[in-house]
Amino acid sequence: MVPALRQNTANQKARSHASLALCGLGEVDAAVMASMIGLLQGRTAMQWTLTTPNLADFLVVGPEPVQAVLTSWQASGKPWVAVVRSGDARPPTAHTLQLPMRMFPLLTLLEELEDLVVVRTLAPAPVGDAQAVNSANWQFPSLLHQAKLATAYGSWRRAGQLYVRDDASAFACEQADFEALRRGELSLTRFEQSLPEPPANCAKRPIEELMWFIGWWADSQQLAPWLAAHAHHRLRQWPDFGNLQASQIQLRLASMVVARAWTVDELVDGHGFAREQVTRFMNAASLSGLLIESVPAPKLIAPKANGFLARLVENMRSRLGLGGVSGLA
Repeated sequence: MVPALRQNTANQKARSHASLALCGLGEVDAAVMASMIGLLQGRTAMQWTLTTPNLADFLVVGPEPVQAVLTSWQASGKPWVAVVRSGDARPPTAHTLQLPMRMFPLLTLLEELEDLVVVRTLAPAPVGDAQAVNSANWQFPSLLHQAKLATAYGSWRRAGQLYVRDDASAFACEQADFEALRRGELSLTRFEQSLPEPPANCAKRPIEELMWFIGWWADSQQLAPWLAAHAHHRLRQWPDFGNLQASQIQLRLASMVVARAWTVDELVDGHGFAREQVTRFMNAASLSGLLIESVPAPKLIAPKANGFLARLVENMRSRLGLGGVSGLA
């Protein structure tokens, strides 16, 4: 059975194709995968092709890889997929595909990879060191989000000075590194090796704290690539400001955005917030899973009373001793 077509989003129109290279797959498995990719053409948001490692967006690594190819790919920092057998140890990548290959797991994998292509395509072009850091910060939360979609083995993956559980439910770090994260002084770009547990001197913390601070410091000028600049957004629930130690501005923004949907321009132009603060707030809330796109509340316009209705209301107010009818004409 061939899976149904997934609808393209506006962001995914930025690029229409992506490519894979195969390394370490047997002839039969490689042929099966190529055949499945052909069957899925038109049912994925992008057109997928097979190519050589030097031209590919992603490397698919089988049980018997050419080590030189894999080592070179890992050094590039680009995402890769591990094809594993049942019972194999957890590979050091967020993306896996289990043998024997099946159509639905392959479709899910391609959709995960398409999201990574979208983030890389829409990331701002590097302009100086600051912009390069921002691009890297958007790359890491995307990988962290994808970890929730991958198979979880209950292990921890290192990302710089931090350790993230592979189901994206928690992270761990030393207190000094947490304070640096809070101040926006950590640069996180990719996952590294996998460990059964983080070091003993690293305290485990809720993943929402990591997502909030990464989102807050990622970019003060532009919204996250997946947020539409002119869309209305609101909070689906109140952030855990007890742990996040919110500022007064964050509390004010939260009280407004939890009540109804706003655009950035409405909050800036109509309520005097600094654009930098609103942008950071929206990005942090989005990465924390707290922000949703919503239809703005309709403006209620009171009907204008006139004629018989106006006289009736005036008489009723007069009998009740409420005076004349103010503002009705």
